[in-house]
Amino acid sequence: MYKAVKMLGSGVGVVSKQFQRSRQASKWNQTAKKEGKEKQDFYAFQKVEKQHSELTNLKATWAEDKAKVEALKAS
Repeated sequence: MYKAVKMLGSGVGVVSKQFQRSRQASKWNQTAKKEGKEKQDFYAFQKVEKQHSELTNLKATWAEDKAKVEALKAS
């Protein structure tokens, strides 16, 4: 139930299993937080490429929608 842990300074302390589990859980949470903070577009060229591709997609969908509207007007 208890585990001996070396402490800085003098002697040996005793740590409960519950405390050990909470420390492991906090380490897991910290790694999860770090993973969540990773940036998608770290470099400037990645941001520019993403914006360019989004703009290209918007232009393509706009052209398709424009053709649909013209077809509806014609009918």
